[in-house]
Amino acid sequence: MNSTTHTSLVTELASDREQALASAVRSKSHGESLPVLKPLTSLRFLAALAVFFSHLGYLKIVDSFQWLRTRFFVEGYAGVTFFLVLSGFILTYNYHKALTDLNLREIKAFYVARFARIYPLYLLTFLISLPFLISLPLMRNQIIQQPLTFLYTAAIEVLALQSYVPL
Repeated sequence: MNSTTHTSLVTELASDREQALASAVRSKSHGESLPVLKPLTSLRFLAALAVFFSHLGYLKIVDSFQWLRTRFFVEGYAGVTFFLVLSGFILTYNYHKALTDLNLREIKAFYVARFARIYPLYLLTFLISLPFLISLPLMRNQIIQQPLTFLYTAAIEVLALQSYVPL
């Protein structure tokens, strides 16, 4: 990876802890450069675009877009899996060598900083979508009939455990 790409990845990190880890990553890369994987980044973009278009409601309503929806965007969920697998590969490819030499404290700081960067947006999105969800008549009736189930499900979602706890 060339120094410009490495620097752009490092400057993307937000918190002080991530900045400290990024400088450790930069210092432990030993000057060896990995080739940039621009085609894979382009594929990540296309996967994200497929997911975006699969969520557009007007593609389902407007007849002139039916051919596009049925041929390209009907299975947007496959784009999510592809995007996440590819993102994991790119992150591992870029940081593997540097992270294998770090101590446990630096790795813990990296993951804490990543969580601090991602979770607030996740929580904000949840809180913004909650009033819209409650405003749906079907959902409102379900909340009234089974309030404990709703609270349980909401707690699982807030804690980001929906993949680990059966709902």
